[in-house]
Amino acid sequence: MESTANPNVVYYTERIQKELIDILDDLLFYHDYYNGDTVSRNLEILVSHIQISEEWKRILYLQLYWMAIFCLPDDADDLTVYQQFLRENKKRLLSKNSKLRDILISWSDIKPGLYRVIKSKDGRGKIFLFQDAVSMEIKQVCFYSKKISTPKIGELAAGVLIPFDEDTYITMNELICISDLPETGRDVLLLAQKYFAPGREEYSFFGFIHFIEATHMLCK
Repeated sequence: MESTANPNVVYYTERIQKELIDILDDLLFYHDYYNGDTVSRNLEILVSHIQISEEWKRILYLQLYWMAIFCLPDDADDLTVYQQFLRENKKRLLSKNSKLRDILISWSDIKPGLYRVIKSKDGRGKIFLFQDAVSMEIKQVCFYSKKISTPKIGELAAGVLIPFDEDTYITMNELICISDLPETGRDVLLLAQKYFAPGREEYSFFGFIHFIEATHMLCK
């Protein structure tokens, strides 16, 4: 059967995805150039004092590195690293097509969350449907990198999701995965309501740390 896919639409989507990946690379370089060493040292000290397993510490460090970019106000104007990056590159970035511009603007509101892994959408186990544990919103999450371990169906996954193309989200690192056991799942979801509910966005960075530490205690 002849394909009905519009090659122009496919090309347009792939081009936007490539541009977004390039912008994330530029953002990471910007962050590492101005703040990288200091942030790395501070995060290593911070994570070393958190009472969780070594595996969770490894993943938490990577998640917090990206949260330090998107979620933690960093200057006198109370802007995050990403918001500073966007302000300094406003002319270049926000002059792009409206779809790409809307995605970049949405990155200013990135916050960590907890998600239930509902199902896999492809045979390769790289595209999943997540349900937000607080809002109950369904999100399609794509794991583009082969280096990132993917969660299992039924698990709870905690971390940062980045809005991408075609109502899809990506994650730059592994998520902290929690088995939704009958004796702990309900308590973990109650913790998520406490730390990720609307109105607590200003606590997102340190709130996520407290959530992970409390969750680890429940799962022991």
